[in-house]
Amino acid sequence: MTEKPKILFHGTPHRIEGSSLEPRQATDFTTTANSECAVYATDRRDIAIGMSLRASSRHAGFGNFHENPFKHVFLRGEPKETPCFLYTVSSETFENAGLHQWISVVAVPVLSVEELQPEELAEYWRPATQAEKDDFEGRTGEKL
Repeated sequence: MTEKPKILFHGTPHRIEGSSLEPRQATDFTTTANSECAVYATDRRDIAIGMSLRASSRHAGFGNFHENPFKHVFLRGEPKETPCFLYTVSSETFENAGLHQWISVVAVPVLSVEELQPEELAEYWRPATQAEKDDFEGRTGEKL
């Protein structure tokens, strides 16, 4: 069982209004843990930063947890050119959903927020290889 850390990180391409993160319906339906109406966070700062680089609804990508630091792999598109945000929260209401993923079904107060400039985050993303694009298209039937 994974020991619960005192703090967790949440990365997002959007500044969140207010003093807490609110549960939102996830759009990744690959597993039950990825499709909850919840606040998602991680115990790894690099994962949260990589996730903050997601660009838009036209973006297609995935996280490569085997690369160190974590890399967000862009199948289509690139990181947006405006600031990203890294939120630090208490882990009090979170439950472990597997490996480095934690979820809370209630609002979570923000302890701190950092504004990150995408041009300083090149180590946290990369474009997909052709093999990764071919694999994605084969599994999903979606053309990139």
